[in-house]
Amino acid sequence: MPYQPSRKATLLIPSGSGGKPEGKHLHVILTDACKDDLHLFGSIASIYPDQFHDPTCIIKAGEHKFIKHDSYFVYRRLVTVGGNHLTVCVDGWVYLKNDPITDALYNHICDGIDKSEFTPRGIISYWTKNKPKPPK
Repeated sequence: MPYQPSRKATLLIPSGSGGKPEGKHLHVILTDACKDDLHLFGSIASIYPDQFHDPTCIIKAGEHKFIKHDSYFVYRRLVTVGGNHLTVCVDGWVYLKNDPITDALYNHICDGIDKSEFTPRGIISYWTKNKPKPPK
């Protein structure tokens, strides 16, 4: 059965360099597919001393099993990605499925989309139109 992208799902995407070729970054799908089959998609990065990070959404080590160090959500790199692209990459073993994020972590990340000064304007517009509707 082909991979079906969904909100709160996480994927490990190769990000290795010469010093660490097996490196992977945790990415999160923040929306279900819109009418154009796009998903809002972003990454989490480790916090390093003396390096800038966006303080809008700090994620503590252990909030997700893959996160071993205090990290942050990288709002400046939010993008929309086609569902078919995600399916092809997962089914082709380029992207690896990982455990979904919790509701609490999902809400923490989503709360920062409108708050971070680094979220691209086009992404804020997409989020406004496509964020999940609150339960009735």
